[in-house]
Amino acid sequence: MSNHKGMKIIDQNLHTTGDVSVGGSMMPLKVNWDAPAAPGTTNQTITIAEILTGILQDDPEGAGTWTLPTAALAVGGVANVKVGDCIDFAVINESDGNEIITMAAGSGGSLVGKAEVEAKVGADATEQNAGSGLFRIRFTGVESSSESYVCYRLA
Repeated sequence: MSNHKGMKIIDQNLHTTGDVSVGGSMMPLKVNWDAPAAPGTTNQTITIAEILTGILQDDPEGAGTWTLPTAALAVGGVANVKVGDCIDFAVINESDGNEIITMAAGSGGSLVGKAEVEAKVGADATEQNAGSGLFRIRFTGVESSSESYVCYRLA
């Protein structure tokens, strides 16, 4: 361990099979994300790699359904995934008209909450919407042939 401004820094890999307790203050965690995914126009099948960027951002150029990956592909695309693990991601609808993105679960998945992500401005230019939605995929089955997830609309 080295010392940085009065804090002890672990400068080696930490491996444990038990709990780790950290006392005192911790430096903020910096997470580097890949660039946001731009799934494309109209109907799309979203990949787990796109979800792992944390942001799905596009103008759908007309109403479209964005279908999440099958549960088997989602489980296969996340290293060491366990039941209860979660992935949060945002969907940003950049349309300037009445073009709605409807989220749908892939095979083995289910969706809870409002599936539609409306454009930030409605067709008559007076209706103001968020233009985005926050979702969480929670893995509920990770064994081969019984993969499953639930995708929750959080906001």
